[in-house]
Amino acid sequence: MDRKIILENKIWDEFARKSKTASVMHPALAKYKKEEFINIIKNWDIDIGIGKKILKTDLYEEAFREDEILFSLVKERSREMDIYAIDICEETVRQAKAVMKDRGSKHNYLTADVRSLPLKDNAFDLILSTSTLDHFENVEDFKKSLKELKRVLKPSGEMVIALNNMCNFGFYLSCKLSEFLGLYKFPTMFFRPQLARDICRDMGLKIKKEAFLVHIFLPLNRFIVLLKRFLPDSLVDNFAYRMASFFRLTGFFRKTNIWTGWFIVINCGK
Repeated sequence: MDRKIILENKIWDEFARKSKTASVMHPALAKYKKEEFINIIKNWDIDIGIGKKILKTDLYEEAFREDEILFSLVKERSREMDIYAIDICEETVRQAKAVMKDRGSKHNYLTADVRSLPLKDNAFDLILSTSTLDHFENVEDFKKSLKELKRVLKPSGEMVIALNNMCNFGFYLSCKLSEFLGLYKFPTMFFRPQLARDICRDMGLKIKKEAFLVHIFLPLNRFIVLLKRFLPDSLVDNFAYRMASFFRLTGFFRKTNIWTGWFIVINCGK
């Protein structure tokens, strides 16, 4: 195996082990983030009905956090669909399988690198990639992964891709500061909307729709963690839920949501 990939695996394995005992997102923000993704799929009328074959490219949320999407999106219908999900980290896959079993779901979880998928061509009706392709060190790896997703997508299929939004300067600076301080040991890429569109089109993908989601433009989660050191949990939790409601409202301002959204979300196909 390539030394670069071995190093990446070690970084994600360490992150997964720490995530077992550390809460990385307040439940109020996690709930808001989950609702944003589920609502956009519903608003875009993306078909997740009976018999559909679905691929999700990341299992971190499903394994460790309350902002999971897969379980909530398919709910009791999971046994009526052919659902696959991958993650590069074996520990994350193992934990997600345990959570899946507890919820009574039936999915196929694989340890795999999105840049080299052990999956057949033209296999999936829908691919959900929620902030997976923005965790590489360079654009070339992003393009490799996009090429692989296109390969396994059916000609009539759809992809929903979420990428970190560089236009949200608060989010961008917070992540880069965390990297500089060693709080994030994994790579984090940010994209300007036009660059994301151009790369998708260059890879032969047709863009259908676009949105900006999760409108948090301040390092709110870190501020909440800090407040919990000095104030009662009940007071801080109330503040967190009120702030989540406020940020939810900012997303309705079409002229400014490019600057407030954490993610650029693109709906595309072949």
